[in-house]
Amino acid sequence: RFLLRLNQDSSEEANSQLPLLLGPGDSFGELALIHGGKQRITVLADSATEAEEIAGSCWGVEHGPFIAIMKGVAERVYQENLWLLDRVRLFQYLDQRQKRIVCRTLVVQLFDSGKHVTVEGLQHTDCMFIVKSGVLEVKISGKAVTKLHEGDSFGERAWLYGEHRSASVT
Repeated sequence: RFLLRLNQDSSEEANSQLPLLLGPGDSFGELALIHGGKQRITVLADSATEAEEIAGSCWGVEHGPFIAIMKGVAERVYQENLWLLDRVRLFQYLDQRQKRIVCRTLVVQLFDSGKHVTVEGLQHTDCMFIVKSGVLEVKISGKAVTKLHEGDSFGERAWLYGEHRSASVT
């Protein structure tokens, strides 16, 4: 177990949320690792019990190898997304340069099984969706009308024309 305390130069607002006790599977320092910045948190091992010689242990990840790995992952995801865009009819008239521009703006959103991606009748026009993986169910007036699979898209009308969502998708 580890106890987090902010360094003295940190904000009072952040200090009001600490100290925080971390346990197995918890992590810290991600932003400093990704951006190569200064650590703002002091991590202390919590007091060991009489039966324990060590209060806690953790793994450390170095910045250089981590960034190299993340760049590789980002390139792989970028290529997957570019391939996916090639399958969407709405984008068939874009050239590769235009598709690369669109691809850089894609954001992967994860949804738990049974959770709504869109809800019929809502004014949610800031994006359309492309199914990257899994199967989604489309319902209109509560009745299942179709299923969507990898490469299928939905929400184009609301996105292009500012209309309300015409179906619920889960």
